[in-house]
Amino acid sequence: FFFQAEDGIRDYKVTGVQTCALPISVDENKFNPPPKVKSGVLRMVRNDRQELSVDESYFNMIVKTGLNQRRKTLRNALRPLLPEDISPIPFLNLRAEALSWEQFVILAKAIQDSKKSS
Repeated sequence: FFFQAEDGIRDYKVTGVQTCALPISVDENKFNPPPKVKSGVLRMVRNDRQELSVDESYFNMIVKTGLNQRRKTLRNALRPLLPEDISPIPFLNLRAEALSWEQFVILAKAIQDSKKSS
């Protein structure tokens, strides 16, 4: 499982959006027997944000749904969750891996607000 905290990277995963992961390399000779893959330890660091401007479970659902079908644009991946009028919702022409976590917050809030107003 890859943890990725950088935007626009193909191996961008849900955990990378939800946390900040700092990889620490571990020499393969520290293991017995040495693995044939590179190893590392992740130090998970919570960011400074104490709360999102959108419900956290709704945010998680948008992130997971968007990243589940990464070859599709967000318009197609999130289609079951979108209201009829999608004009006020940003980023729908992009793929999920192109968004930062802050943009996911904006996207989730826009979808949630659009559903409330319709």
